[in-house]
Amino acid sequence: MRFDVVLICVFVAVSFRVVGCGGDSGASPVCEAGEVQGCPCGWALPDGTQTCLFDGSGWDVCECGSVEGDTGTGTGSDTGTGTGSDTGTGTGSDTDADWDTDLSCAEYPFGDVSYIHELVLGTSHLENVCCFDFTGDNEVDNGFGDMVDALSGILDMNPNAILEDQIQSGELCRLFEYHGMTSPVDDSGLRVPWLGCVDDDADFSDNRSGGERFLVTESSFVEVGGDCTSQPLTVFEPASVSSGHLEATADVVEGMSMPFLIEGVDFVFPLRQARLEADLTKDAQGVSAVSGMLGGAIPHEAIWAYVNDHVAEECSCLNLDRPLIEWAIGIDSIDLDCADISMSQCSEGVDPDFCLSFPPYCDMMSVVFETSFDIDLDEDTVNDAMSVGLLFESISADVSGLTAQ
Repeated sequence: MRFDVVLICVFVAVSFRVVGCGGDSGASPVCEAGEVQGCPCGWALPDGTQTCLFDGSGWDVCECGSVEGDTGTGTGSDTGTGTGSDTGTGTGSDTDADWDTDLSCAEYPFGDVSYIHELVLGTSHLENVCCFDFTGDNEVDNGFGDMVDALSGILDMNPNAILEDQIQSGELCRLFEYHGMTSPVDDSGLRVPWLGCVDDDADFSDNRSGGERFLVTESSFVEVGGDCTSQPLTVFEPASVSSGHLEATADVVEGMSMPFLIEGVDFVFPLRQARLEADLTKDAQGVSAVSGMLGGAIPHEAIWAYVNDHVAEECSCLNLDRPLIEWAIGIDSIDLDCADISMSQCSEGVDPDFCLSFPPYCDMMSVVFETSFDIDLDEDTVNDAMSVGLLFESISADVSGLTAQ
């Protein structure tokens, strides 16, 4: 059963408050339509900008630029001297000289990579407990995993089986690159890009044997002027290895994706408070990772944008004159408002299944999501993000080139 269809059935077992589909939520505007403010972009990127929605109900997604090269001297600079420099003297890993947006992704100097052959969405309790305490209460937080786990128990579906099928079919292909790593035992000067990939020989049966060759997708790199650059889009840094244990954190990692919610449409989002841990080993074939944990916080805006963008692109049959879901930050919660779909002309067998399955239950699904928000990113007493944690293992691999696929 598809996950987007499963979601609409949760109302039979979950108690929730309804926010009035198509009605006026009564919430005051949180910003002035067209207003522009700064927003953080994460890894070495200057702050971006986001624009207030036309009705003042919230902010659009953050628009980020590119990195300008560093030309100063000192530790970790591009062209100067000091520990960690590419072109100067000293020891350590590669730095930003590798990742110049003036260079093509074809010039990217790949280091050791490992292929993620197992990926499991965890929960905060019971089976597959994962991964981190984001709230300081000494308890594992995984709001997204708990929400999906509840649906699994109610409706006889297994989201991790979906992930497994996608890995085995090659639909889900991801690599970690250990950029600049000099030792898998102890190293404090590496960064860990998260890269999309395609199996080089289209034979997925042997991908877990180690040493397999993969093409890296050009979309894994920052694009400038329509061309991919040598700067990875998604990077965990700073990263270090101590006694073989890898740890990496980042305030924000852009471009994370998960194949959930809408069939065939990846959920792409910024992962806030990102964390990555794993035990590394290295043999003749390369670097592998076991007991891996990947987690962070998914901002609520990313979820609504994901749904709204898909509805706007695929569901013109709904005849909407506004986004399907609008929101405002209330005193102690996120107030959600769903558009009136009474003018819908969507037909089964003619229009996409999602256009018929999700919008009629918009209020129900919005509240299911809302009650899973468990992290207060901006510390205003309102939980505005959903924790997530996944267990993973990866096996040594090689990069044979790039692909536009």
